[in-house]
Amino acid sequence: MDSRRWQALGHYSTTWGLLAGWTHYLPFDLVHRWWEARDAQRRGVPHLLVVPALVLTFLLGPAGLLLYLGIRAIASRKTVLATENPE
Repeated sequence: MDSRRWQALGHYSTTWGLLAGWTHYLPFDLVHRWWEARDAQRRGVPHLLVVPALVLTFLLGPAGLLLYLGIRAIASRKTVLATENPE
């Protein structure tokens, strides 16, 4: 990689900057994935629906969290409708 590309990375071009970035991103992803899995279990959201959100949270952080919140909203809406109209 040439020096212009390293300069574009800013703080991540140094060892300490890279370490600071990873120690920020990894706990964020870990805590949010843990919360997503626990919340889904508590709310009865099917695990197969949650797995893509967990993977996306690991890869893209907030995008995966937004996906999970959308899945949770849809799943809870279906649960509310099912309890209002028992057949």
